[in-house]
This record gives sequence, C-alpha cells and structure tokens, in this order.
Amino acid sequence: HPRFPKRLIMKVLFVALTRRDVDHIAHLARLAVSEEEAAEGGEYDEDHFSANILLGKRLSLFQTGAVSLGYRSVTTDAYRPGRTIDPSGSDRYLVASLQFTHDTRDLAEYATQGMLIAASATQNGLGESHLSYSRFALDLRGFVPLGDAFILAGRGFGSFAAGGTVPVYGRTLFGFGERIRGHY
Repeated sequence: HPRFPKRLIMKVLFVALTRRDVDHIAHLARLAVSEEEAAEGGEYDEDHFSANILLGKRLSLFQTGAVSLGYRSVTTDAYRPGRTIDPSGSDRYLVASLQFTHDTRDLAEYATQGMLIAASATQNGLGESHLSYSRFALDLRGFVPLGDAFILAGRGFGSFAAGGTVPVYGRTLFGFGERIRGHY
C-alpha cells in the first residue's frame, strides 16, 4: 500500500500442488501436446509442485523490487519426449527471479488513472538439472480518464524465453492468469 513506510516485505513460503489432465488442456489451448502425441491419443497427467521464497522492498512510494528463489517439480505419469526435458519423465529444478514494479494506478483492480510497469527476469534451472532456460516478462498498462464517464485504457504484455528448450508446461498461455477487464 502506498501509505506504508519503506520496509522489507517478505513472503515466507508459497507452496502449490496441482494435477492437470493435459489432454483436456490441450483441447482448450491446442498447445500442450505435439502433433505426434495428438495422433497417438496424447492423454497423460502432470503433477506440479512448487515452493518459493520472495524477498521484496518498497523502493519509493510507487516502486517495489523483489528477488525470489524457488523449487519446482513436474512429473508425468507416462514419459514421451517433449512432455518433460529430463528423460526420466520428471523435471525437478531451482528457479531464481528478479522483479521490478512501478505502479501509479489509483486502484489495482479497477484503475481509472495511472500506469503500471512490471518487469521480471527468471532463470529456470540453475545447473542442477537437464532443464535450463530464461524467461523475461514486461507488462505495461496505462489509464487516462476522459471526462466523468469514460476511461482510455491500454495494455501491452510480453513474455519471452531464451536459452535451452522450453518444456510444454512452461509455455505462455494468454487468457488463463492474464485477463482483459470486462471479458471473461
């Protein structure tokens, strides 16, 4: 909150455990399985586990920075090439991330004025596993009131991967966690 004094913010631990039926998600997103897998039936389950520690600091009234370190595990019940990077069918790896946010919006959920600039750089795999790639993300949003009844809003979002092979589950899928206000 902008009125809180500068201080260290610490999210101690975030843990998530999920199970996905990849055939169902592939039907929705058309990206989760290769053409060969789709021809062969391609249905399999993925078990996801993640734990993260995040240390953040308010740098000014509108700016925050954070660094995080985490562990992720993705296991499939039936290995085929492309489902995981590790030939064992289980990707287990460390994740490190840097984040910066500049946020002048009046409300985070339903802004009527201001802007948001959020940038992050994430390294997936720190040399301890078969998996190793980087992801860079940038989110730009702007809100300008046009009189009492209208707001001009704009958004640009990009997520770019570099380095090694990006696993199927590591692809960016728009419309799941990132929604456009007013459209569900």
